[in-house]
Amino acid sequence: MSHERLSLQHTFDTGFPFLAFFIGYHFFGVGVGSAVALAAACLIAVFRVRRGERLVAVALGVVAVAVSAALAIWAGEGRTFFAPGVLVNVIGLIVTLASLIARRPITGIVGKYLKRETANWYKIERRYRVHQRITWFWVALWVWHLGVLIPLYAYVNVGALAFVTTFILKPSVPLWLIISLMWGARTRKADAEAEAERLTKDNSDSAGGHA
Repeated sequence: MSHERLSLQHTFDTGFPFLAFFIGYHFFGVGVGSAVALAAACLIAVFRVRRGERLVAVALGVVAVAVSAALAIWAGEGRTFFAPGVLVNVIGLIVTLASLIARRPITGIVGKYLKRETANWYKIERRYRVHQRITWFWVALWVWHLGVLIPLYAYVNVGALAFVTTFILKPSVPLWLIISLMWGARTRKADAEAEAERLTKDNSDSAGGHA
């Protein structure tokens, strides 16, 4: 399965429990909504395991929904189910901004981990600038998410929170990921072609000088 298709599948896997929560919450209250969301997460986990996904990743997905459900039941408010999502976006914003301030754009670090970048990528001006732009691209995502989530959370609009989380915000993450991967691949190819052209020119000039 391609990374793009898998990312879109993960969007459904992570987004559906939020929609399930709202349906249960709307008709029966926080307790039932939380139970329905957790049941949906467990059902999705079964399918994810059957697809061959790693147990750790599957378990983390269920745990994330369980934490959201527990917080909602503890607070007695439907909106609290979405609090961990708000927190994740805050952390994402802090991490991306901090990496830019430290002059180590987080996308470059991830690229190195995925073996798409060299160990000294940040010392190469062109690669550094590329990852600086891609990381700002992710900053924009977190700002957008928080700009939507915080007002809805403040106004206790659980229905809107469920809708935008399931159908807009969750799908935007794999979209950003796909664009980032394509951006990085395209610029790496362009850099490699430019370097090859430079070496060819240098060799040609060197041969001409010895003629």
